[in-house]
Amino acid sequence: MTMQNFDHVFIAVNDIDKAIEDFAKLGLKPRSAPSVSPQGVRAVMLPLADGRAIELAQPLSEDTVVGRWLKRRDGMEGVYLVAIAVDDLDKAAEEYKAKGVELIDQQAGGSRSVFIHPRSAHGVLIQLVRRQPHQG
Repeated sequence: MTMQNFDHVFIAVNDIDKAIEDFAKLGLKPRSAPSVSPQGVRAVMLPLADGRAIELAQPLSEDTVVGRWLKRRDGMEGVYLVAIAVDDLDKAAEEYKAKGVELIDQQAGGSRSVFIHPRSAHGVLIQLVRRQPHQG
C-alpha cells in the first residue's frame, strides 16, 4: 500500500485561542470555529493553499490521550501526529498489520480511524486517512 501524500499535521496546544492568534500572524486562518471532538479535544483546521491543513487541538482535560501527551512533555506543545492519505484504508491496515506494523484501530462517532503506533514509526504517531483530492 502506497502512502499518497500528507493530509494534515496535528499540533497539540495548551490554549487554542492563543494558538489561532499566533497562526493568524503566519497568514493561516481557521475554516470555522473550534469544535469538540469525541477524543476530548477542542480542535480547528487551518487550511493551506493546496487543500491540506494544520490542525490545532487543545485537550479538554489531562485525562484525554492528548492531555496525557502534553502532561508527559511538561506542557510543551508540538506536533502530535502526522496524517497521511491512502487510497484504501482497510487494505492499508491489512497490509501494514501483515508486515508487523503495530496499528491502533479505533471507532469513534461512527467513523473508523487507523493509526500507526509510534513504536512502529520511530516515535511518530501516524494517522492513516482516506485519500481526498488536493489542489496542486
